[in-house]
Amino acid sequence: MTEIKQNPIIQWAESRPEWEKYIWQKCLANGELTEAEVNKAYEIFSLENKILEGSRLPKIDLTGLLPTEEAALPRIYLKELKDCKHLNAIPDNQSIKFGKKLTLIYGGNGSGKSGFGRLISNACYSKGRIEKKILHNLKKGASTGSAEAKFILGDNKPLHYVNYGKPHHELKRFSVFDSNSVPIHLNGSNTVQFTPGQVQIFDLVNDYISEIE
Repeated sequence: MTEIKQNPIIQWAESRPEWEKYIWQKCLANGELTEAEVNKAYEIFSLENKILEGSRLPKIDLTGLLPTEEAALPRIYLKELKDCKHLNAIPDNQSIKFGKKLTLIYGGNGSGKSGFGRLISNACYSKGRIEKKILHNLKKGASTGSAEAKFILGDNKPLHYVNYGKPHHELKRFSVFDSNSVPIHLNGSNTVQFTPGQVQIFDLVNDYISEIE
C-alpha cells in the first residue's frame, strides 16, 4: 500500500499548538479571521496555557485544507512523439519513444534530429523557442499545412499539437534546454517576481499569532 504524504505546510501546521492550528484552519479555509474567530483563538490560547479553566480544549482538524503532496506536485513525463505532419522531411509514421531517465537521439545529417528538436522547443517551454522556425519538406514544394504532431504522456494521454506560434498549454510544463536556450538562461534575467500563494499564508498566520500573543 502506497503511503499518501500530507502537504508539507499541513504537516508543519499540525505540529503547532491547538490555538495556532485554529488560526491555520481559518486562514486556509477563508483567507482571514473574523473578530469572533480572533476571540475564539484567544480563548483556545487561554485554555491551552491554563489561563482559563473549565472548558474542554478543542481538537483542530486540518485535513483536506491543502492538497496532498502527490496531488499538488503530480509527476508527468513524455512517453512518445508520433504522427508528425509537415515537419521537415520526416515521414508521417516516424516516432520517438522517450525513456523516464534519459533518451539519446542520434543519426546522420538530414535524418530529422533538428526537426524533432524544433518541434519540441515550439510545443514545450523554451526561452530560445522564437528562433526555432519549423521548416517543411522543401523537396515537396510549397507547404500544404502547419506542422503538427501527437505527444503521448506517461499516463497514455495524447496531446495534439499544431504549430501556431506558441507552446501547448499543457506541454509548456516541460522545459527545453539546448544550444540556443541555455545561453539565454545563463546570461539573461531570470528574476523571480512572484510569491507562491502557499508561502504568503505564513505572513497572514503570523499576523494573527502576533495579535493573540
